[in-house]
Amino acid sequence: MHAFTFKLQESCRIELLKKAWRTSVETLDILRTSFHFSAEVGRWAQVVHSSLDFKWTTEKRRSIDNAAKEFVQSLQFDAEDALHRPPVYLRHVSSDEDYLIVVLHHALYDGLSLPMLFSYVKAVYGGDPPITTQFHMLSRQITSLEDRATDYWGARLKGVHPWAFPREVSSTADAWRASKVVNLPKEVIDRFCRRYEVSAQSVAQASWAKALAIYSKRPDVVYGQVVSGRTMAGSERIIGPVFVSTHFTSR
Repeated sequence: MHAFTFKLQESCRIELLKKAWRTSVETLDILRTSFHFSAEVGRWAQVVHSSLDFKWTTEKRRSIDNAAKEFVQSLQFDAEDALHRPPVYLRHVSSDEDYLIVVLHHALYDGLSLPMLFSYVKAVYGGDPPITTQFHMLSRQITSLEDRATDYWGARLKGVHPWAFPREVSSTADAWRASKVVNLPKEVIDRFCRRYEVSAQSVAQASWAKALAIYSKRPDVVYGQVVSGRTMAGSERIIGPVFVSTHFTSR
């Protein structure tokens, strides 16, 4: 879930802003998408609504403090049926100044999508909506790429057996957590990364792979990571969850 609070300029016309968001939801199918679980087939279905379910509320309060937190808590996302309606919730908060709280639930957007979404709404507000590509127009290509990736990695990992991380405490719980603090100053990590021209994330992944290799007493560690899938024509204009799952092998 994403939640944002925007301070509106004095010149902002609230009704025009509301209309801009409404038009954006009408135009962008990902903002009219909900998810439903089918018990008969044991799979989730993604549904794009043809009718508009536009959620805009207005609240007057003395202070903006905790407004976003209280708004999120009022939406109750813990039940499965929370996924049955499109994900956009908007609240105009009128205090000493005007604010707009935007909540996007069950929305998986990459780093490009959210700035693009807000820029799109801003352009609609100004009367000049940009050209965009709908997510469903590339969904089949994305699915095809995922199927090919699954076949590739299935063949690549043939004969590989999973290994369970040993528990150091006796527990009957299905989930458990353990941690260990490594007192390594951030400055040391940054200096190392600059020296070898790598990212801190790469160092962390390599360290985790090394730790797993030591504990498992196996030379190979395989893990997956979600990366951007904006490699197809038109994908640079998509507002939505454009991604593919790519696996990395560490030795």
